[in-house]
Amino acid sequence: HKQLNHRHREMFTYNLYHKYFQNQEKSYLPFEKFYNHEIKSSDDYSGLILKDWCHNKIYYQIEVYKIYNDNKYDLYFLKSKGDRNLENHAIEIITILENNKIEWDIENKYFMASNFTEANLISTLKKICSEFNNL
Repeated sequence: HKQLNHRHREMFTYNLYHKYFQNQEKSYLPFEKFYNHEIKSSDDYSGLILKDWCHNKIYYQIEVYKIYNDNKYDLYFLKSKGDRNLENHAIEIITILENNKIEWDIENKYFMASNFTEANLISTLKKICSEFNNL
């Protein structure tokens, strides 16, 4: 656990935020908050967070992290609060995620997809957000 003297951001996801999210929030509704997560400890990961989507009284979020030493990204979809077991996710959400090749990770209790290029990541995010808006 290495202490960092200042807050730090990973520049790839920071750039994603400014390039695709800042002042373009409507493209990613139903998520209502977007930010680039800063870190204070080397044990943490800096990334892009989309949160505050409530569907059937359950809050969800998406997290995006750059893959270390590669110009690709990982995408995580998870419940923001409470029990994250699969059976607590609405079937229509599971269907959208699986149709977009975002798969359930049984051990970590979240949906995940890996190795996105920047363009593929943004198009996937816009597509699933659009599909979530239709629920």
